[in-house]
Amino acid sequence: MRIWLLELKKIVSAPVVPLLMLLFIAFNLYLILTMPQDRDELALLNMLVDQYGSQIDETMLAQWKADLDEEQLLLEAETGFSLADLELAGEAERARWFEWIVQDAYYQAAVELAQGGESIAMDEIAEGEIMKYGLSGTAAETIRQQYRALAEREREAGEAGEQNTLFFYGKVYEMHTALFQTIFRSLLNQSLILIVLMTGFLLTYEFENRTAFVTYTTKRGRRLQLDKLLVSLVASVLATTVLVGSTLAAYFLRFDYSGLWHVPISSQFNSESGMAYLSWWNLSFAEYLLASIVLVYLCQLLFTAFTAVLALFIRNSYLVFITFAIVFGAAVLLPGIVPTSSNLLFVTMFTPFTLILNPHIWWTGNGTLTIFSYYEQATILSWTIIVVLASTFALKRFGKSNL
Repeated sequence: MRIWLLELKKIVSAPVVPLLMLLFIAFNLYLILTMPQDRDELALLNMLVDQYGSQIDETMLAQWKADLDEEQLLLEAETGFSLADLELAGEAERARWFEWIVQDAYYQAAVELAQGGESIAMDEIAEGEIMKYGLSGTAAETIRQQYRALAEREREAGEAGEQNTLFFYGKVYEMHTALFQTIFRSLLNQSLILIVLMTGFLLTYEFENRTAFVTYTTKRGRRLQLDKLLVSLVASVLATTVLVGSTLAAYFLRFDYSGLWHVPISSQFNSESGMAYLSWWNLSFAEYLLASIVLVYLCQLLFTAFTAVLALFIRNSYLVFITFAIVFGAAVLLPGIVPTSSNLLFVTMFTPFTLILNPHIWWTGNGTLTIFSYYEQATILSWTIIVVLASTFALKRFGKSNL
């Protein structure tokens, strides 16, 4: 345990780590504070859910409509203006109408949803995506099969009432993109940078400070690299926790989700550009968020172990960082050189490097080349096996290699 504390102290005492942590947190706070979403309009939805519930049905819509009509008559009497001539009203009168207008917009969208205005033609979407990516042969047929499976999932979600629920109006506010693309992508990139720097620094420390011949001359000394690997995993968890915890705390303090934790993520309101974010399982927003946070941690642990493997071979922190960047770029670019008629194209997508690029479509069928229902689980499991085997080999090789 004392060795672990000493190794952790090396990381903390490196000026670049706390400095980058502070810069990343400040940047995330800036992102959150400068988001254009109107807090008052967003907060209104929680009031609606509290008053009418999140499930959209005929009874709920009838009560909502009656309340809107009653409120409209009251506003006309109090302000002296109707909705038709509101443009002639002053600022104070329009402000009085603001909440009613937002409620009415949600109501009209809910009515359209209840009438089936957002039905999804999965076969048409599939053919459009096949043309978009230039797919053919077995690759095109695989996409058709996956979209047929997604159509079945969409049918089940409709029968279960997952889609007929109130949520932030995606086409207006784009809250899913704000949280799971902008914020989560920032968190993933930032924690990745910290992890690669910390792990590379720790496992190459003795070589760069010219103490390797003293530290590693004993049998126990060679096993120190295993301690360093384990400490790096702990440090990655701590760094990710600080970044994720501080950023998400700031985000949810600014944007109120208090009435929406139990709402299914597959709500048709959660649609920003065409198809809604249709999850492969019935997940509430809280469950979806928790699953995404867990996936962030798992990805960072994989990157930590992968960086440690590089460091055991390269023994220079700068070269470790550069090599990791090259491998990352190669993994992301690899699908672009694979024939678009082969299922090998999809195999190249099952890497943690590709996985972290699009956190907003995790657990959903919204990514054409990653449309597989167990894409995230299969990627994590396969790469866990790879990095465990690679780490074991690298540690054994280091124990027998010349310094």
